[in-house]
Amino acid sequence: MSLAKKFFSRLPILAAALICACQLGSDGGTEIPNEVTGSLYMPNGQPAVNAEVILYPVNYVPGNLDSAGIPVIVSTDDSGKFFLPKVASGEYNILSQITMSFGKTAKLSKASQASGASALQNASFVLLAFSDSLFISGAPQELPPDTLRAPGSLTGKVELQLQDDPRAAVVQVLGTDYYTNVDSTGNFTLNNLPQGTYELQVTPYLPNYIPLFQDVTIVSGKADTLPLPLVPFYSGIPVVTGLTAQARTDGTVLLHWNRMSYSPLQSYLIFRDTAGTLVPGSFLLGGTSDTSFVDTVYKNFRYPFGDTSTHTFEYRVRIQNPSNNLGPLWNPVTVTVTPPMVSSGRWHLAQAQAPFQARSSANAVVFQNALWVIGGQSGDSILQDAWSSADGVTWSKMTDSLPIPTSVIPLSAVVFQNKLWIMGMNNYANFLWNSADGVHWSSVTDTESFSPLLWPVLLHFQNQLWVAGGFSLFSFLPGPFSTTNLAINPIQLALSSLDGVNWNGVKYSSLDSTSLPSVGTDSGTAGVVCFKNKMWVVGGKSPFNVVGAPLNSAVSEAVQNSLDGHSWSTVITDTAFLPRFDHSLAVHDSELWVIGGYVTRTFTYYSLEVVQTALVNDVWNSADGLTWNVVDTRAPFSARIHPATVSFQGRLWVIGGENAQGPLGDIWYFE
Repeated sequence: MSLAKKFFSRLPILAAALICACQLGSDGGTEIPNEVTGSLYMPNGQPAVNAEVILYPVNYVPGNLDSAGIPVIVSTDDSGKFFLPKVASGEYNILSQITMSFGKTAKLSKASQASGASALQNASFVLLAFSDSLFISGAPQELPPDTLRAPGSLTGKVELQLQDDPRAAVVQVLGTDYYTNVDSTGNFTLNNLPQGTYELQVTPYLPNYIPLFQDVTIVSGKADTLPLPLVPFYSGIPVVTGLTAQARTDGTVLLHWNRMSYSPLQSYLIFRDTAGTLVPGSFLLGGTSDTSFVDTVYKNFRYPFGDTSTHTFEYRVRIQNPSNNLGPLWNPVTVTVTPPMVSSGRWHLAQAQAPFQARSSANAVVFQNALWVIGGQSGDSILQDAWSSADGVTWSKMTDSLPIPTSVIPLSAVVFQNKLWIMGMNNYANFLWNSADGVHWSSVTDTESFSPLLWPVLLHFQNQLWVAGGFSLFSFLPGPFSTTNLAINPIQLALSSLDGVNWNGVKYSSLDSTSLPSVGTDSGTAGVVCFKNKMWVVGGKSPFNVVGAPLNSAVSEAVQNSLDGHSWSTVITDTAFLPRFDHSLAVHDSELWVIGGYVTRTFTYYSLEVVQTALVNDVWNSADGLTWNVVDTRAPFSARIHPATVSFQGRLWVIGGENAQGPLGDIWYFE
């Protein structure tokens, strides 16, 4: 319906008023009849002829016949005077109006006024006057004269609870017949109001609301707007407002909302649903008395295991009071959250395929201001070449005839005393060679210096050459390697030499695993480097009793170090990254770096212990070996084991490696 509507037709009211005006009653009023007269004038001072005058009890509510009686309606005579016979004493409002139409006067039609139609549509203009809270005594009384003026209007906004439709509210002008409904946005306009002061009543016809009363002033000819919304008091549990959700890079969602003015509040309950759910509020995350909450979507996330999917969720918050009554669920906030993947964006591809053969378990060292790649393995073949590069892009072959047989287990290389040193094992015997140029090689020692070692690691530590780790052969049958005739045990990291000929340490070792770093991690699967004047071992797979033992032998994520290569300290056993083996450990930019390898996790499935293994391409670093930071959850190079890594010219280089498809020949650097 339009504005300034009537709840009922004035025709029966007018008839009732003319027949029995003595039925009027008001606050404190009596039934003593009296005569009331008054005069109306036009703006030019001329009498207002045939103007309509309506007398309302001051507490009259539009549309409510029982509120305070019914209005009395009369008209002015040719002198502009009106006469209200037999009016009971009390307080009243008087509304007067006249419509000017092409030089003639005419009352504003009831239909036009009820529909809110502008008088200017059917006449030139309408003039009105309003007097409020006039006391009519029991004696004959002449009211002060009044002048008709142009009407004003009032626009405002009603705010209800978010879950409620504002169209359920009605705005009434008390003591008059003016009222209007509120639109779907909460806005309303009262037109054709005479100048004066009024009391508005805002009534939402919904549960838990109390009508609001507001005084307003209308100025002739002016369209006013209320500066603030009209908010009726709500006695129910309110809707939580201001809810926001922020998806963060760590896989969490940060929620914020407004603190609600509701004294019986016990807690805010947070709900999460899949976007588009038909049953909102079905999954309760938790409760808090605060106005923020963090939802850890990817709990215990350690890539690549667990949930790696992107999700779109709807979040809602509702109030719970001490009686466990719940407030309404309102419109959710929707957010898309992704797994806590980290990308440094600092990896660069130097060569998609190096000029040398693809390989894993190669040695990358810096020698004579150049980057060198020495040996390695391609499938079942042991490579006998060595390459160097001044920039990591352009490569030169230095030799293709390293002094190692093709059947040798992959060698280890290090720079010591300005020479390249290589060590490996073949035919149950170790060899140790060195070279001043990488081309011409000399044998340094024979197999009698120490026990034959599988997968040893050569290190330059404390100005000595060290053989770190490997497996010692202490019980075997003659013949080639097999899973049935070769037993192995880890040796202690305790062999050092000033010249590569004379060695200090344990010559033959059959120590149990409790005396070894990382609970007996073998150096062929762990990372072993020198860093900040200590020897470090990170991760690796515990040694097994027989070659060919299952892949799920115990895998470590521990970090240990030693000042002397003999006494070891555990730095941390539960690192941020997953347990792993066959990864690469490097030193770059004064930090330890862990790259790729196999990672494992153990879980129970129907009472069975299951070990899950995956090949990864994540990158981590640490300045102290204790606190580890993820650099890349998934680096741009493919997942791999045994890549060659080294720091060269301010860059960390990753060369080759192996994945399920075979050996790799790409070269990457981090800058």
